[in-house]
Amino acid sequence: YRNGLSPFNTVDEKGVFHDCGRFDGLIARKDDEKFLELFNDQNLIVATQSYRHDYPHDWRSHEPVIFRTTKQWFFKVEDLKETMIKANKKVKWVPEAGYNAFNSWLENLRDNSISKQRFWGTPLPIWRNTEDEHDYIVVGSIKELEKLSKQKIVNSHKPWIDEVTIKKNGKTYKRVSDVIDVWVDAGTTSWNCLYYPARKDLFKKLFPADFILEGKDQIRGWFNLLTVASFLALNKPSFKAVYMHGFVTDVEGTKMSKSLGNVISPDEVVNKFSADVLRYYSVQTIAGEDMNFSWDDIELKNRNLNVLWNIHKLLVSLTQEAKINPFKLDKKVMLTQLDIEERAIISLMNHTIKQVTQLYEKYHLDEVVSPSENLYLELSRTYIQLVRDKSSIGTQEEKETVAFTLATVLINTLKLLAPVVPFLTEAIYQNLHSEYGLELKSIHLCEWPKQDDKLINKELQQDMDIAKNIISASLHLREKIQLNV
Repeated sequence: YRNGLSPFNTVDEKGVFHDCGRFDGLIARKDDEKFLELFNDQNLIVATQSYRHDYPHDWRSHEPVIFRTTKQWFFKVEDLKETMIKANKKVKWVPEAGYNAFNSWLENLRDNSISKQRFWGTPLPIWRNTEDEHDYIVVGSIKELEKLSKQKIVNSHKPWIDEVTIKKNGKTYKRVSDVIDVWVDAGTTSWNCLYYPARKDLFKKLFPADFILEGKDQIRGWFNLLTVASFLALNKPSFKAVYMHGFVTDVEGTKMSKSLGNVISPDEVVNKFSADVLRYYSVQTIAGEDMNFSWDDIELKNRNLNVLWNIHKLLVSLTQEAKINPFKLDKKVMLTQLDIEERAIISLMNHTIKQVTQLYEKYHLDEVVSPSENLYLELSRTYIQLVRDKSSIGTQEEKETVAFTLATVLINTLKLLAPVVPFLTEAIYQNLHSEYGLELKSIHLCEWPKQDDKLINKELQQDMDIAKNIISASLHLREKIQLNV
């Protein structure tokens, strides 16, 4: 370049660039060698080198994408950077790596492009002077546009909105042809969904959002635009807490791709198992990390949920035979006649309620299932095994104790799992509702369970764990020396 000008262009007396046509008919990438010859003729090339690298392609046509410099509209946000960084410190990020990534993004923030050259989309509400491109009007609402244009706005989309002109002080203003980047739509969702500013009551009650959830690619996408738009319009964040998840990969950790043939559709999992099994499996992926999808792992989760279903079937069978309604037994009386095995599982239940509640309150969603799952598996594999004789040939009082314990642990497990497994927990609850005449019509109408700290006995739980380990080791040795039971 000489004096800042390309040798292939000329500049007229008004300072306007004109292409000399040296590149006419040449196609980027296809005619790279011809481009190089033209540059070489002007002594503009210091060196040339070939190398392989990833290159973006259009996802429909699969043709290489050509990047061109164009004029765009921007949100001016760099001057808000420090304010946003300070506010982000008060946002609860799970995992902490999410906070680090977003904080780094804000520290390197640049003014945000908001325009696109498309037909479909929200028209950019900017009307520009037909005689002076630096003179424009930014319109804030349909009502304001009607007042400025003295026209009734019937349709605010393209091409109808482009017919609306504004005449002011002897000047004519026409809308610029661009549309707004869809990320601006997403970024303003936090108050658009509350009908703000038309309504103030919902905004006052519900803004900012207590909690949002999205993938790690949204650091530069939704998380960014939510923050930028909110600070531009309201000078405060639009969310209090964020849970960030990763992507879905195959069992080997390879990104799913149609071309690789390793894509698993959610419909496949739902149709083979259920929506609940998919949720139950996927929510346990470590926050912020990719989920290596495995059919074996999801089948295990399905078997575990079948255990939960079988527990409720066992409870109904036991109580029908013994003519007991465990939900109408006097809780205070029942707690006085618990044996060691009942006290152990009731202790574990209360400990689990406390643990899961704390995890939910801290938004550690990837950790909430494991304690609940352990509780009902312990109920099935340990408690039910220990009380086989009491539940079948025991006294009526012993059967009532078993029924009370089973019902108490089961109903609280359902409440803990309801947010993650909404359909199965509801199906079980409806069976219990029908069998025992429960007051509330849905598990999702129940209050969140509260632990009774007085019933938590950590020493007893540790003793039970030791006993189970001894039994497990004994059974393993018996198998090893091939000794019958």
